[in-house]
Amino acid sequence: MALLKSNEHLFLCRLVEFGSDLFGRSVYLGYPGHLWVHGIDYGEREQRVKQILAGDGDINIINQIEVPISYLIVPNSTSLQFTNQGLTEVYTNSKFTILKTD
Repeated sequence: MALLKSNEHLFLCRLVEFGSDLFGRSVYLGYPGHLWVHGIDYGEREQRVKQILAGDGDINIINQIEVPISYLIVPNSTSLQFTNQGLTEVYTNSKFTILKTD
């Protein structure tokens, strides 16, 4: 993964669902097809993303990731389970909600 500048924010989301809405922002796990073609082993990150976005566990697992995650992007249908765990809603539209993690 490229190193982030100190003023950049890292987003965690299902890139397939929300990738076109991010417009060049840094994401924790890029598009799997691109990663696979370049031989990048993304399995561990993919499992972490699935575990976090499932929303049925401890959201504090975000703090255990090797790079700081600034925002979580989730479908509107699941945003309530994350705000109930202490994340702050910073933006919402008809498709998704962006939550601040710190």
